[in-house]
Amino acid sequence: MSHIWLLVCGALVMFMQAGFAMVESGCCRAKNVQNILLKNLTDVCVGTLGWWATGWAFAYGGPYNDAGNLDNEFIGTTQFFGADFLTYQSDGQFKGTDTMLGWFFPRS
Repeated sequence: MSHIWLLVCGALVMFMQAGFAMVESGCCRAKNVQNILLKNLTDVCVGTLGWWATGWAFAYGGPYNDAGNLDNEFIGTTQFFGADFLTYQSDGQFKGTDTMLGWFFPRS
């Protein structure tokens, strides 16, 4: 149930981008609305790719010590480009981890 709740919360955060787009397009002339909407769409796409590629790794990537804390308290050094989001099982299937859920909606 906690996974569903975090997915709903993450989706609501993503829908905020649509609200920002509507506010900005309402504050400009009609001829610029398409540019504003494209800017907001590009913002969410580039931001998501940047978070996937490097942001998550810098914020939450390991290595972790025995107490479960980051060894380097300044910046993470692993999990760039979604590494370790999936685990390979012996039957040839990939299994998702809780790390993917944390990537979508981080919690402390």
